[in-house]
Amino acid sequence: MMANNTRGKRKPANAVVAYIWQLIACVALAWLLLARPALAQEETSALVRLQLADRAQLQAFAALNLPIYTRYWDPDGSQILLTEAGPESQAQIESLGIPFRSLDPDARDAAYFLVYTPYPLDPALLPKSAWVLETRANFWLLRAEPAEMLALSQSGFEVQRLVLQPLLLEPERPANQVTAALTPNPAIQAMIDQVSAAAAADYVGGLSGAHAVSVNDNAYTFSTRYTWAEIPIKKATRYVYEQFINMGLTSYYDTYYLFYNNVNVELRHVIAEQPGLTDPDCIVLLTGHLDSTSNDPYNNAPGADDNASGSTGVLLAASILHQYDFACTLRYALFTGEEQVVTYGYFGSKFYAQELAAGDENLIAVINLDMIGYNSDQYEIIELHTRADNAKDLAIANLFKNVITTYDINLTTQIVQDGLAWSDHASFWNQGYNAILAMEDFQNFTPFYHSTGDTLSTLNTTYLRDFIRATVGTLAHLAGYIPPEPPTEDLYFPVVFKSE
Repeated sequence: MMANNTRGKRKPANAVVAYIWQLIACVALAWLLLARPALAQEETSALVRLQLADRAQLQAFAALNLPIYTRYWDPDGSQILLTEAGPESQAQIESLGIPFRSLDPDARDAAYFLVYTPYPLDPALLPKSAWVLETRANFWLLRAEPAEMLALSQSGFEVQRLVLQPLLLEPERPANQVTAALTPNPAIQAMIDQVSAAAAADYVGGLSGAHAVSVNDNAYTFSTRYTWAEIPIKKATRYVYEQFINMGLTSYYDTYYLFYNNVNVELRHVIAEQPGLTDPDCIVLLTGHLDSTSNDPYNNAPGADDNASGSTGVLLAASILHQYDFACTLRYALFTGEEQVVTYGYFGSKFYAQELAAGDENLIAVINLDMIGYNSDQYEIIELHTRADNAKDLAIANLFKNVITTYDINLTTQIVQDGLAWSDHASFWNQGYNAILAMEDFQNFTPFYHSTGDTLSTLNTTYLRDFIRATVGTLAHLAGYIPPEPPTEDLYFPVVFKSE
């Protein structure tokens, strides 16, 4: 009884406590219901597309300090920016008189991708999660799940993940001006003539597994050069490092770290340098990416065109130019981490370009070779991609074109001012350096892209040879070839003894 009476007396106290907690919960819920729309309105940002008519509008937008996903150019020459902007930022953009429209009303936690293709893209090939935001002649802008985009990349499409980054206007760097004018030089002609199709095929064949190569004095056959394939990519970087060392060039590994599978992974690319004689702080940089990918990247990614061809261009150019003297420093870089599209890509060059900018190094020109070996018709067309609003990019491209014409190299040049940012040159653009992408004809693009079929047998080695010849001539003119001094002859005066 007493126990029952005691329990009966406690019931009202428990009820009061429960009532108080219910009241607190109701108040909290009411606060959340009332406050959440306001918070959401403040936090929600849209993916916004801006169309800029001129550099004045670009400078006005830059003053807002909004990061951008990417920038590219419309056929009419206007510049397109993709940014993330909330209501307040959109009002500021509107006050500047810049036309814009929202492509995605809520960009929170979104992953955006540009998909490049030389062929019409069948929407049926897109991942189920893909949301098409914009289409143009050769690319699609998508919102999609990263894991699904990896599969699309390995099916033969160039996929670039977009990430917010500061908008950099071209800084004023104390760099020499590149001029497109040139005078033909017999010594540079001799350099150009040293590039052979056989040598190009040998390098590509070695890198793509057509035959074994020597690494650490042991025979090794590459089945892949995928960045995450630990042993093969280390072998590949060691192989090209040894090639540079054998040329007598100062060479080193430049390391960087990526977070992969919950581990900080140490990766490396390879840099080689030939110091200039009279202006060593003036640097001309030739680059290509060494890594490869496919639909079976850990086991079989030969990457003959993408990008053993560009790597071969770097190696062959170095093997010839190191024999000569130049005013400026010639530097050669072979990057890894370019094909990691789902995790933003271009990692090796991104870290390296940031290093150079932090040291305020004086790069006057960057030439990036990516896919320079496939040509299936009689039209030996190459493409040189620049930014539309950058006269210094254009000067590099025009010099490349003039070398082809002046030295009668059997190529037709198309300069495309579209700001195509799908390779390592974009890392240097993002740091304010002047650069071009040199690649094969996009309208005659390899059908073996990102596949196990990208082998040496699919390439046109004569076309590859000519592409590398143009590269060698362009570098020689950019760096300022210095002819050797004529030998000094000892003057000999015979002594004549007079007879007594």
